[in-house]
Amino acid sequence: MKMAKASEEDINMAMEIANVLDDIERGYFPMKFSDDPDSEEAEWIDTTDSNQYAKLIDGLKRLLNQGSIFRVIWGMAVVCDPANKCINPDADTIEHHPERQQMEGALLWTLYHHQGSSSHIGQPIRKLLGIGQHDRMTDEQIADANKFGSAA
Repeated sequence: MKMAKASEEDINMAMEIANVLDDIERGYFPMKFSDDPDSEEAEWIDTTDSNQYAKLIDGLKRLLNQGSIFRVIWGMAVVCDPANKCINPDADTIEHHPERQQMEGALLWTLYHHQGSSSHIGQPIRKLLGIGQHDRMTDEQIADANKFGSAA
């Protein structure tokens, strides 16, 4: 599935929304929306104060207008969808999908054996991997190449 990528503004807005929601969850009126945002003293949410709620809703609307939370949330859903093979579905952290890791290892192994700056094989691989035309492979890249070569 393809989806529009979240912009820097979208991601920044989503992070600010997360901070605001965290304040609300803890019972605090978000400092970002207070009359004195530089104040050191936190203000509790007063469930009987309609003026405070109006400021909260207005602040949330202004914040949401700074980007698209939809692109951030659905973009991450697309990345996490196992069918798209972007990340490892079995890992607790965000890591490349095993098939992608294997492909990178194969490309590094091939590059390791065709490194010359005029190599018709090595140069396109360097471009795919984001390695400069005359850059040396790092120790980690060589280790990944050898790991693939040993397994193949």
